[in-house]
Amino acid sequence: MCDRHGFILGQVLKPSNIHDSQIFKEVFERINDRYEGLIEAAGLDAGYKTGPIIKAISDKQILPLMPYKRTNAHKGDFGNHKFLYDEQTDSYTCPNYETLIYKTTNRQGYKEYRCDQTICQACPFKSKCMSPKEKKKTLRISVYQDYFRFSDEIRKSEYGKEKYALRKQTIERCFGDFKERHQGRFTYYRGLKKASDHISLTFSCMNVKKMALRLAERALKEHVSINLSTLIVKLLSKWQKKKPFFNLKLTLSF
Repeated sequence: MCDRHGFILGQVLKPSNIHDSQIFKEVFERINDRYEGLIEAAGLDAGYKTGPIIKAISDKQILPLMPYKRTNAHKGDFGNHKFLYDEQTDSYTCPNYETLIYKTTNRQGYKEYRCDQTICQACPFKSKCMSPKEKKKTLRISVYQDYFRFSDEIRKSEYGKEKYALRKQTIERCFGDFKERHQGRFTYYRGLKKASDHISLTFSCMNVKKMALRLAERALKEHVSINLSTLIVKLLSKWQKKKPFFNLKLTLSF
């Protein structure tokens, strides 16, 4: 995780059989506790686009910036976007103008809306709406649907487009530099603890390099000389005060 200037703010190393979305909460809470009130948006890739993650970000008054994610519907079939929702009756209307009524919420966190079996069997769009094994249409809507809509509205806004475009300049660049310039394609130590310590030191070195370059650029603009001892003192003062480098508002990238 890094800010809009490419400074790496946190990382967690886990075995490869654990998906990134499963460790998001641990990293996000750690960074939010450290920079609470300074984070205005968080840009994530499609692998993090899940209901609980969007809810966790939104509940902290942070804008979730996420890309478009394709549905699992087959080409030519009716996806969930083809069904119109009626908020007053809590029901959906299918492309054949029939009503699907709410029945239950399953353990996976989806609301199920169903239509009458006799209507579905006589429907001219049956082949596009259901699989051959189904007798009636069951529409499954996530309980986090409102959060998904909120995320999509931000994605389509000018602010969302501008901020999300920073991912390729920040976290993707950091990850690429780590793999190509700091031998990040392989682990050189046995055990999770040793490998995590090695990666933490590597990211710290990358941050120090960025900080040194920025301080040097600032010194050139202000026509002030800067030496190594001054640089180290400034770095330590920033770290002890737990302040982000060179900005007041953070845009996180994952």
